[in-house]
Amino acid sequence: MQKGYTLLEMVVVVTIIIIMTTLAVNAFPVARSHQNLVSDTEVIQTQLREAQRRAMNETRDEACGEEKACSDVGIYISEKKLIMFADTNESKEFEDGDYQIKEINLQTTIAEDPTSFVYTSVPPNITLHHNGGSISAGDVAEITLQANGLTRDLMVYTYGQIEAQ
Repeated sequence: MQKGYTLLEMVVVVTIIIIMTTLAVNAFPVARSHQNLVSDTEVIQTQLREAQRRAMNETRDEACGEEKACSDVGIYISEKKLIMFADTNESKEFEDGDYQIKEINLQTTIAEDPTSFVYTSVPPNITLHHNGGSISAGDVAEITLQANGLTRDLMVYTYGQIEAQ
């Protein structure tokens, strides 16, 4: 009796390997898009929290200058970029002339492009503004991130809670 594999057994094994490889390769872009959504959601959450903290502590960036009101801090998201800024002209949204604290590149886009959030603080109260308008107590603002047909929502509540869904 001979030892080894028949041609038919080899063809079946190669076919199974090809099918499994095809499935794995096709699933990679979806997994990558999902990971980008999760990553960008965490970046936005972190930057919103930092903006909130800066406004609550009335943190002034030295480069902003003493003559400007730099304690109102916000984030602006547009074209796969997140910009943290000091609202120097007190317009409650990002405009030319506002002091840019930092800029971060994102991998995903947002449904409502552009969008901005600004935290204003008159201790002990903090107010959240979305796209120039104040958000009422108990209300929520939503950011929808998109990547290759996948979406992820980020809910920003007036009382400071930020929740990904």
